[in-house]
Amino acid sequence: MRAHAGTEGPGYNGEQIEIVFLLEGVRDGRATCKFGSREHPVPTHTGTAWVCPAEVRADEIRTTRSPLMAGHIYIPQSSLDAVASDEAVACRKPVLRSAATPRDTMIDYFGRTVLAEMERETSAGRLLADAAVTMLSAHLLQNYAEFTPASIARDQRRPLDPSRLSRVVAHIEHHLDDDISLASLARVACMSAFHFSRSFAAAIGVPPHRYVSQLRLERAKSEIVAGKVPLAEIALRSGFSSQSAFTRAFRRRVGLSPGEYRRSLRG
Repeated sequence: MRAHAGTEGPGYNGEQIEIVFLLEGVRDGRATCKFGSREHPVPTHTGTAWVCPAEVRADEIRTTRSPLMAGHIYIPQSSLDAVASDEAVACRKPVLRSAATPRDTMIDYFGRTVLAEMERETSAGRLLADAAVTMLSAHLLQNYAEFTPASIARDQRRPLDPSRLSRVVAHIEHHLDDDISLASLARVACMSAFHFSRSFAAAIGVPPHRYVSQLRLERAKSEIVAGKVPLAEIALRSGFSSQSAFTRAFRRRVGLSPGEYRRSLRG
C-alpha cells in the first residue's frame, strides 16, 4: 500500500504483472497512463484500477495533486501462464493488454482481502494469498487478455468427487501443523490450483483457506481448554507468526481471549 501525491514520471517496469487499485481516491481528480501513443485517462475515485503487463513500462504517469492511497499487487507471469496452460482452459500463451478502468470489483475485492490479511493475520494466510493470485490470474485472462478462454468465461464449478475430497481432507488433517499451500492441495487432488480451489469450495461450501482456518481454530480451542500445550506453541502450530497475532485473531473469531475462553469453560 502506498500514498501518492501529484506525480509525473515513468511507471513500473519489472518481470511481474502489476495491478494498482485505489483504496482512497478523490472525486474531482484525474489520472492518465501513457503507453506509447495510447493514453488511458481515468477518474481517480476509489476503486479505479490499472493493469500493467510484465516487462511493459508506462512511458508516463500523471495523477492528481490530491493525495491518493493505492494498493499494489504483483503477480508472477508464471501464475498467469499456469492458468492459461491448464488442460481445461487449453489456450496459447496469454498476452495481456495495458489497461486502466474506473471500476473493477474483482480486483478491489481480492486486493482488499489480501490487505486485510496483512493488517490482521489469520491462520491460513498462505492459502488465502495463493487463492487470490490464482483467481486474479484467471480474472486477468478473462478480462484483460487479447482473447478470452471459453472455459473460463463459462465459469463452470463442479464439486470435487468424494474420492478426491477424502484424500484432500485427510492430507489437510495430517499436515495441519505445516505451511499448507494451494499447490500442494491441488497436487493431492490431481488438479490445477485454479480448478481445485473452485471445486473444493463447491463441495465443502467454503474455500480451502477458510476450511483450514476453521480446523486450526477448533484444535486450538481444545488445546487451550486442556491446558497442556503452551499458548506460544499453539499459536505457531496454528499458522501464526507470534502469540500476540494468534491472540488477536482468536478474539476476533471467538469474542474472547484464549485465557478468557479457558476460564469460561472451566467455570
